Amino acid sequence: MLGLALTLGVGSLFNSGAGDNPEQASKDYKMGRIEAFLDPFHDESDTSYNLIQSLIAIGQGGVTGAGYGESVQKLHYLPNPYNDFIFSVIGEEFGFVGTAIFLLIYLYFILRGIIVSLRCSDPFGTLTGVGIMGLVAIQAFINIGGVTNTIPITGVTLPFISYGGSSLLVMMLSMGIVLSISRDSTRPLKEEKVKSVIKKDYRATV
Repeated sequence: MLGLALTLGVGSLFNSGAGDNPEQASKDYKMGRIEAFLDPFHDESDTSYNLIQSLIAIGQGGVTGAGYGESVQKLHYLPNPYNDFIFSVIGEEFGFVGTAIFLLIYLYFILRGIIVSLRCSDPFGTLTGVGIMGLVAIQAFINIGGVTNTIPITGVTLPFISYGGSSLLVMMLSMGIVLSISRDSTRPLKEEKVKSVIKKDYRATV
């Protein structure tokens, strides 16, 4: 029994040394993402597969797109078309024109959130609102930049668009905070309007 235990112990020691190191595997995975970013076609069947399918989807969209629901790449070609690579599907179905409009809406939404936050009378509310909208902008940039090969892919969802319970929940809660900040920012304007109406009524009666 003792000999068997020693044999198993030595064998497991050698196996652990020869087996895959989780840290090394993680480094190799991250390095593969960077290599795919630098040269998408260096390993088309492995690390670069997702990115290549994403670029194909965007390229097939052309100027006006294939039409709503007419994406071909999302049919078992593009991995996670409803999650990380949803922007690629948008590009294929709506083309350059559709993605440009989509980005303008995103930009308008973010700028409106920042403007509302800057109007808040409480400095803490201003910093919170600007920080939340900044996080939305950064996350959107990381997602869109990854699927278009502007930056390495990181697996970040597209805010409010990608399918994902936890991400969507956090974003909705964050927007609830921004809406609360907007109520405080519009309150002085409403008070000024009420005062002006009262003054006009008073002058009219006099």
